[in-house]
Amino acid sequence: MRNIIFIFTLIIITACQNQKTDFRIEKFETFFGKDNSELLSKKVVSFEKFLKINFEDLNLEEAYLGYLNIIESGEFEKSHWKYGGTGYDEINQLIEKSELRREIWLRPDTVWIENGDIHYEYIYIDNKDTSFIKGNTLSPKYDLIENQDSIINIEKQLSTFNLNGRFIRGLELIKDSDSTLISYIDDKHAATNIAPTIIAGGLLYHKADFSDYFIKRIVAIELY
Repeated sequence: MRNIIFIFTLIIITACQNQKTDFRIEKFETFFGKDNSELLSKKVVSFEKFLKINFEDLNLEEAYLGYLNIIESGEFEKSHWKYGGTGYDEINQLIEKSELRREIWLRPDTVWIENGDIHYEYIYIDNKDTSFIKGNTLSPKYDLIENQDSIINIEKQLSTFNLNGRFIRGLELIKDSDSTLISYIDDKHAATNIAPTIIAGGLLYHKADFSDYFIKRIVAIELY
């Protein structure tokens, strides 16, 4: 009798947890948008195909761990990996042409050089709200480039994480008491662009659940 009660209680707890997870996903996707959500899911599918091809002797969770450990070590070289059959290039091209890219990554709309510094401005439009994000950086890394137009063209291609975008704000809506998500969100607000080695290390440190809907998407965005 006790065993029956225990099993029944476990089923109820599991059902409640699944219901909570489903609610969080629905809330996130409603805010993030259907098209954005579907395209990001395709990127996750592509990434997991990549894992299966490159870690064929491991199950999916072990493959996630193996990949993140390599990223954390700083020994990742793209040329060492197999991408055939993953749709990697195709999905990235779709994202580049979509609204999804600007919800996660921004490139400068305007770049100019003044008093030896590079200045830039990003314009992000979300429905009726428009954000103008300005900043500047020193330019010693371009000491060997004399042509200012060349410097400006290089800077225009560099992406920065969109702290006003619907991806990070969507995560903020559902973070609850999830320590991994909270840490990720806090780190992004503190540092914006974070090195892949640090992202991977943080996920490993928090013992992230790689079967989790949101963790999968963070990995696909940041490390693939």
